[in-house]
Amino acid sequence: MERTALDRWGRGDPQGYLEIYAPEVTYFDPFVEKRTDGLEAMRRYLAPITGKVKVDRYDMINPRVERRGDVAVLSYNLISYGKSPMERRSLWPAGIPPKSTAESRGGGRSSTTIGP
Repeated sequence: MERTALDRWGRGDPQGYLEIYAPEVTYFDPFVEKRTDGLEAMRRYLAPITGKVKVDRYDMINPRVERRGDVAVLSYNLISYGKSPMERRSLWPAGIPPKSTAESRGGGRSSTTIGP
């Protein structure tokens, strides 16, 4: 599920993530003053960059799934290689800031929570 969403994201399509986010999703971006709360807010947040992200490849480093009852959390470090439309705006669901417009390499940690 996560790789499918990342693959779509790398083609400029954030819908893969929007489809698996809970309605009460919370997103933290280090370049934005306030966190983004809720699915509709995420749609608005991602709209300006839809179609503009290009990831040639990525590596999921140290993926780990932790279960607590009916909830599972996937976490990993993400390194991505590609082009980003903005230099100072975080473009990744993990909040990883791009380092240049030619190559985006992040060492952030991503978490996806799966549960009821």
